[in-house]
Amino acid sequence: MSAPISDTLAATAPEVQLLQSQDDLKILAVSGQAGQTMPRHRCSHAAFMRVMAGEVSLNLADQPPRRLVAGEHFLIPAMHWHDLQLVQASQLQVLMQTNAKIFFA
Repeated sequence: MSAPISDTLAATAPEVQLLQSQDDLKILAVSGQAGQTMPRHRCSHAAFMRVMAGEVSLNLADQPPRRLVAGEHFLIPAMHWHDLQLVQASQLQVLMQTNAKIFFA
């Protein structure tokens, strides 16, 4: 069963803010300190993630962890379970469709 974001995120999760929304796309800013984790979740649509600062570990189901540093990006497939750990204080931007829904495990 999936829970809404407000029921799932704890103090250990990075901050997520809406930066911009226009037409069919939105940009989310994700920022936080080393050790914070975005818990396991999936999105109804593909999401493009770009690391703006710091270093993160992206853990996709059935794949080894993927380390990304500032300047690197990754396209997360729709409905693919994943979690994100901040290895260092980090800032990311996530581009996705406006109507995308996020489901937590």
